[in-house]
Amino acid sequence: MTDKMTYGARPLQPGDKEKKDDLLLAASSALQASEQTLRVLLDSTHDLALLVDTEGIVIASNKSLAGVFGKTSEELAGANIYSILPPEVMELRKNKAEEVMRTQKPVHYTEERNGHWFDCNLFPVIDEGGRVTALTVFAKDITEQRRNEAALHTVREELEQRVRERTRELEEKAQNLEEVNTALKMLLKRLDEDKKAVEEKILFNMRQLVEPLLEKLKNGRQTERQKNLLDTLESNLKEITSPFARRMSNSFLKLTPTEIQVANFIRQGKTTKEIAEMLNLSPKTIEFHRDNIRTKIGIKNKKINLRTHLLSIQ
Repeated sequence: MTDKMTYGARPLQPGDKEKKDDLLLAASSALQASEQTLRVLLDSTHDLALLVDTEGIVIASNKSLAGVFGKTSEELAGANIYSILPPEVMELRKNKAEEVMRTQKPVHYTEERNGHWFDCNLFPVIDEGGRVTALTVFAKDITEQRRNEAALHTVREELEQRVRERTRELEEKAQNLEEVNTALKMLLKRLDEDKKAVEEKILFNMRQLVEPLLEKLKNGRQTERQKNLLDTLESNLKEITSPFARRMSNSFLKLTPTEIQVANFIRQGKTTKEIAEMLNLSPKTIEFHRDNIRTKIGIKNKKINLRTHLLSIQ
């Protein structure tokens, strides 16, 4: 070739070679700057970063990823990533890469290898023609995070178990306390009923046994000393019975000794005929006493059951 050599579509002119060299130099410089920029970007993350073509050939990688394979980024460039991956993960990663190329959309997945967990993201590099020409891969080691989550989950389960056990203990204690309270209430009620029964019995015996005799003695002849003794006796008896007598119904205390007997039998559920036989009185007399009792306790001509009312008197 002589000066007839062409450059492009025209004959080679003086100075064209120099221009071509300048263009090649500029392109080379731009490519080096681009590669340097890519290297800086890849090494700026602590994640494992990789750029491969559609066949898995490494275009670029950062130091973190290259170190996983015991190589430098320069040594790893040009290698087929699938040929150096462990067999147990190669198939998974190839399938994920094919999914990205097929859908032209990013893919995210989590991978476990030899007790280590990685959070992986694959992104497609698409040219102006809409074709996937390369893939970028970012993988983050989340092993420590997974371990912390597992430990936190274990602690949470232990705490929840303790809460359940403590709640069960408290419920059992509450149940036991409720049962004890119920038993105490029943016991107190029984003691109160027994106390009232004793008080009524004392008042009944006073009215039926002691007061008639005391009245006879007071109506008989007495010396001044005997009179004073009787007055003292009457006063002391009233003093003894007054604390619980005040708690009894005033209406009930107005009853005569016989009426008290009849009222007590009625409270026990005895019929008029049974009361008459026990007191050696006629049924009509008992009915007369029943009518007097209703009058004195204030339920005369009222539709109130006499036994029920007597049982309610405190």
